[in-house]
Amino acid sequence: MATCALISFRLGGVDGVSIEAAKWADSLEALGHRVWLIAGRGGENVNIVNGLDLYDNNEVDETALGKALDGIDVVIVENMLSLPINARASRAVARHLQGRRAIIRHHDLATDRADTKWWWPPPNDDAWQHVAIAPPVATALHDVGISSSVLWNHFDLAPPHMTREGARRYLDIAQDDLLFLQPTRAIPRKNIDQSLQIAESFGATYWLTGPAEDNYQTHLDELIAHSRVPVRRGIDPDPIATAYAACDLVLLPSTREGFGNPIVESIAQRRPLVLGHFPVAQCLREMGFHFLDPDDTGQIAAWLKEPKSQALEANYALARPLFDITNLPTRLAELLSTLDL
Repeated sequence: MATCALISFRLGGVDGVSIEAAKWADSLEALGHRVWLIAGRGGENVNIVNGLDLYDNNEVDETALGKALDGIDVVIVENMLSLPINARASRAVARHLQGRRAIIRHHDLATDRADTKWWWPPPNDDAWQHVAIAPPVATALHDVGISSSVLWNHFDLAPPHMTREGARRYLDIAQDDLLFLQPTRAIPRKNIDQSLQIAESFGATYWLTGPAEDNYQTHLDELIAHSRVPVRRGIDPDPIATAYAACDLVLLPSTREGFGNPIVESIAQRRPLVLGHFPVAQCLREMGFHFLDPDDTGQIAAWLKEPKSQALEANYALARPLFDITNLPTRLAELLSTLDL
């Protein structure tokens, strides 16, 4: 068995990269591998290296980074060489991994942001395997001469089941109230403005579960202060599945996502999803998945008047072979086998 290290700017949080890295760590351990976590920010089980955090302006502790990577058979880089928000950290990790066996997992692309486009194309090395979380990411890498395999994000497609009525009683939400859920952080690309507009169009309570980041708190406060509908914030310490069960509609009108975990979470919970038009969303639509258009309130109104359960079941049937987390250990074993571990 191998010793693996997952490294990122931060690990253990509610952001998508942290959530997906945790799934890989669990699956690798299920395969019998030893797993270490390395980041600039994280919990007790994370080896903290100063200078790696997202917005850390200090120099990277290169000695500590070298020690953290010492004795590791394969290093799995979670987005650090894809979206260099902390350029010093990205450069340092790339240097330390030259000639070393590594899996470079791309959740996002440097071209997604104006302030990171200079990083494109990302660094490459003959010893590295690149992994894209969706076909549009793999296509972009291919266009600049980097070969990658596609390994979708994986999910529990049999989450704890609770009826809408039971979830609402538990959360003290009136049975007759419309509730629209946005299970994301509050950052500019999540398009909170349009989500609130959609909720206001139907007089629905708007529930935003995640914290504000990327200097978005002031704008969020203004949006909430001027909202014409009730706004619910945060998530109880219960599984997010309870929030999904309680809602009438899930909102993800994002302008950009590397993947967008609420897509598959809503499918698993058989909840209709209002989804933006970023590349992964369009890719899934072309594969046959059905989502509602955030720019078409008439379509949303028709769904609320007459929900189409058959479309939700069809989404689930399409999702299961692609995203079921029970398949992740096998797929990771296949990936590791290409590294001769």
